[in-house]
Amino acid sequence: MDLKFRVTRADRSTFDLAQRKPIDASALPQVQPGMVVRVKYLPHDESELVVITALNP
Repeated sequence: MDLKFRVTRADRSTFDLAQRKPIDASALPQVQPGMVVRVKYLPHDESELVVITALNP
């Protein structure tokens, strides 16, 4: 899935990032356009991030 993110850093500044990510079908409702999602990235390398989704039981 092609995703576009606007990420807010700890200092409240932002950066934009577009990436292609594999998304499990059960997580699709959690990554809809305009939604706020949790991500993790390395502060010294903002070129890659991981989308954090809740597991479905």
